[in-house]
Amino acid sequence: MEWAPLSLRLAIGMGYVHHGWHHVFFRGQRAANEWVLGGIGLPSPHTAGFIISALSFACGIALILGAYVRVATLPPLIMTWCGLVTVSIGNGFDFMHVVRVDAAGPQLGFPGYEVPVIYIAALVSLAASGAGRFSIDALRSRRRAGRSVREPADKT
Repeated sequence: MEWAPLSLRLAIGMGYVHHGWHHVFFRGQRAANEWVLGGIGLPSPHTAGFIISALSFACGIALILGAYVRVATLPPLIMTWCGLVTVSIGNGFDFMHVVRVDAAGPQLGFPGYEVPVIYIAALVSLAASGAGRFSIDALRSRRRAGRSVREPADKT
């Protein structure tokens, strides 16, 4: 059981780091993200896109390291939920949303809500369980517990 939060933190954290990094540092990815955000009616998609991407990246790093995990799950949870209800839900459940098949092969549309549901479930699990033993949060907790224990008085 000690490994369960670690595997969730690494998998989910890498996903958020990956998407945040690409949307902040790669112009084409950023433009595509802004187009989607503008398309769903988000005001100021450039600024919103940067904030969302920077939060994704920072929270992903925190999840990987296991630092402030209960807090770090909240922004991605909110962002993923919003993306699910505004973008993914209308495309059905399947991650691979085939729009048509032609001579070039399958043409894919926006993915369905399968992956966002998995991300949300993992984030809720981490928020409920915490970072686990192999984390900065556990190290901080052990250090705090060590400081709060008083040494017995020397009787010699």
